[in-house]
Amino acid sequence: MYDLQEVEEGQSFDDFLNDVEVDMDEFSVVGCDDSRQEEAVIVCSSGTTGLPKGVSISHYGLAFQTVILGRLVLSVEHTN
Repeated sequence: MYDLQEVEEGQSFDDFLNDVEVDMDEFSVVGCDDSRQEEAVIVCSSGTTGLPKGVSISHYGLAFQTVILGRLVLSVEHTN
């Protein structure tokens, strides 16, 4: 696992990704009956409107966010 606290100040996102070593043999495909309902991750919220809590993100939501972020990154790269 990569500890975000170890990221050097000013390190580019590409360098961050290149520093992470992933062994794809450790991963396996897992079926999902309903990607809009089944949790993919639980993110911890700081509780800005109350107590801290876990926020679940579905497989569909995670994939959607990834696509949108990818489009945003590409649009920023093309404008620079």
